[in-house]
Amino acid sequence: FARYFGRHAPALALYSLAAALVAAAAVPTLVLVRVAIDRAIPSRDAMLLVLIAGAILGIRLAANGAALWLRRVVLRITKSTVARMRADLVDKLYAIDRTIRTRADVDRLQNQVVQDTERLDVLAGSLLSTLLPAVCAALALTVLLLFLSWHLVVGAAVLAPLLWLAARWTQRRVGRDVRTFQGDFQRFNRGVSFVLRQMELT
Repeated sequence: FARYFGRHAPALALYSLAAALVAAAAVPTLVLVRVAIDRAIPSRDAMLLVLIAGAILGIRLAANGAALWLRRVVLRITKSTVARMRADLVDKLYAIDRTIRTRADVDRLQNQVVQDTERLDVLAGSLLSTLLPAVCAALALTVLLLFLSWHLVVGAAVLAPLLWLAARWTQRRVGRDVRTFQGDFQRFNRGVSFVLRQMELT
């Protein structure tokens, strides 16, 4: 799975950096809000308050525009990668011995190819558009917190194993539910295929 994204490594590196910068746009916004509360509002400086509001609006518009552009980049990478993966799967199906193909359950094989590649498509989009930027931003914020308050970093490190265990438990539950859904969907698909094939005979 990962080898398909190897050719996009430079683009993914630039994307991660840009996504981290977009996520870091919240920092100047917080600074401007603090200036508004500490200086503009107590001194009733309407002009400064308007400038701060305009700056916050400009930052948010720029961040949202950059996020949309990055989302477009991710979609281009994931869709092209999954398309190559599906083409390779079709080539592998042609390479399978004919006797094995004739004995295989065609409906089940079709469902596995379609559903598994669709899940990989969703997974790749989630990893690139959400997890990868979040990791980059989290690393940058961790370094910043080490300078501001190392106690918060220690507290987060203590809670990290508990959060990991909770995530693993949730992952197992979701995986079991997904397998159940996949089995039900395969049975439904086989039933519909059987009905459609028998319609001409009835």
